[in-house]
Amino acid sequence: MARLELGVFLDLATESRTLGEHMTTWQPLLERAEALGFTSVWAGESYPRGGGGFQHAPDPLLVLAALSRVTRMRLGTGVLLLPVWDTLKLAYDTIVLDQLSDGRLELGVGLGAAPTWKQFGVDPATIGARVDEQIVALRALWAGEASFSGAYVSFDGAIGPRPVQPGGPPIWVGGKIGRSARRAAELGDGYLAGTHFGLGLVRTQVERYRAALATGGRGPGRVAVNRIVVLADDAEQAWAEGGPSIERLLRMYAKLKMFKGADELAAAPAGDMDAVRQAAAGMCLVGTPESVAAELGAYLELGIDQIQLRPAPGGMPAAVAARTLELAGSRLLPLLEG
Repeated sequence: MARLELGVFLDLATESRTLGEHMTTWQPLLERAEALGFTSVWAGESYPRGGGGFQHAPDPLLVLAALSRVTRMRLGTGVLLLPVWDTLKLAYDTIVLDQLSDGRLELGVGLGAAPTWKQFGVDPATIGARVDEQIVALRALWAGEASFSGAYVSFDGAIGPRPVQPGGPPIWVGGKIGRSARRAAELGDGYLAGTHFGLGLVRTQVERYRAALATGGRGPGRVAVNRIVVLADDAEQAWAEGGPSIERLLRMYAKLKMFKGADELAAAPAGDMDAVRQAAAGMCLVGTPESVAAELGAYLELGIDQIQLRPAPGGMPAAVAARTLELAGSRLLPLLEG
């Protein structure tokens, strides 16, 4: 097998713990992941309402800034919801984080969904064109260009300081439609597939991405995929210990109809692990390091460069997440380096 990089994706969803308490739990896990050969850590973005729990923090850049002096792994947003950001402010914020991290920032961007656009007063009809322009404008701001004039972003006067990375942080573009794959090929440095993208959708999007790269005469590009992962010495142990947390997250996704088969899971009674396993197929990697390595063969065939392991979704016990990272680094990663 060709070498596949492993990253760590943070989960911060809770109603009972502060972000500071979560970071205290995560710090030793990330230190161990780095020692085991993981190359990056990623944080998502969401905007919860009503005072309940949340899946991701509202500002992934702040989360990653807290980690910038704790780990030497690369720091990625997976994904930052670009339409709700002021582009000029985002340019400044990403420059600060790129400098704080000595040039280790990776900017994953996505569109988000209608409720978030409404929350921030963004016109849904403009989303696609707005995001395209924002990416172009970000690169112009990072490069120190004197001005930019577009339909959604305009500025006059170069900004400073400048990013440590020449040209600014690499931009990963997410999304599940054809335009997203083309945007990644035309404007980004890589394509990023989300947790709820089944393997079939990942395959389709990678094919679209590669085709768009070829049409534009660009290089092979890069592809990363986010995956829920639970590892144990025995596959049934992995499901027994990780299944309830996986069910909580997938049922939340099912309510939002975010994946193929969502209706079937939503209709199944709580605790129906057969239904959970069926829904998880193609999205989650649960089992022994050896069985998961075999599943990852399909990803390697697609030329995927990185898997972002999500070891603690839905309130997964910290001990289970720690074991997953340990087994991924000590037994799974060597199998992917052959």
